[in-house]
Amino acid sequence: MKNILYFILALILFSSCEKEIELDYNDIDPIPVIEGKLTPEKVEVKITKTRNMNDSTKGKGLECESVILTQLNGQQFVLNYDNDGFYRLEYDFLSNSQNTYMLNVKIDGVTYCCSSTLYPQAEITEPRFVWTNLMDWAQCLEFEIIDKDLNTENYYWYNVYKNGEIYCWAIVDDTGCDSSGIIYNDYLCYYDSDMENDDDAFIYDGDIIEMEVKSIDQQTFDYLSELQYGNNNPKQVFKSDIDNKKCLGYFTAYNPQNYKTVYNKTPHKK
Repeated sequence: MKNILYFILALILFSSCEKEIELDYNDIDPIPVIEGKLTPEKVEVKITKTRNMNDSTKGKGLECESVILTQLNGQQFVLNYDNDGFYRLEYDFLSNSQNTYMLNVKIDGVTYCCSSTLYPQAEITEPRFVWTNLMDWAQCLEFEIIDKDLNTENYYWYNVYKNGEIYCWAIVDDTGCDSSGIIYNDYLCYYDSDMENDDDAFIYDGDIIEMEVKSIDQQTFDYLSELQYGNNNPKQVFKSDIDNKKCLGYFTAYNPQNYKTVYNKTPHKK
């Protein structure tokens, strides 16, 4: 095994971390956006459409003609629309690791499809808070992801939540590992100081911090990478049965590794 990831989560948002995924456009016709997620326990799909940048209203997911999940063996699962705007199965979903799934969504007479493979759960070391001086002192959450497959490239997507709300998200891969197998990432920095005046970015004593780490496929990684670096028109991953029909979004299967703690700010020596 080799450790492939060592990264720092501190206390105010820095450039390469995103608080949420937003797809906004200015003065163009609405384009369907499909966000599909599959875990060993459940399947959720949300369908929206891009909106004008001047429109700040965020509606719930839309209904469409059909949302169908298909396994490689041909077995199909029909998802149903819930009141909160998500498509889900009416029963618990139990998936096998390494299985590949196809998601088909029919919107306004056009069928969009995308496949994704469920990879084994990422293995992480126990996260811990440490102090570091990054232009100013910050208490950071650090951990490592352990790579058990030395022969393939691996991709990860993690989300951090504060008190149940998305705090930040980012993606990493295992390219560029040194001989020790560790990648040092210092681009996620949240300073606990007066350098920024953004209350949402601060973490306070008693805040509940949750983290979800997911092994994802390359196409999801590439899509999110473009969004992370400011491209609001990333390469389309959904194929359509009608040529030149645009569709944004992703479908990803993953087995999440979760961590939860209550933040307790400790003293440090300058």
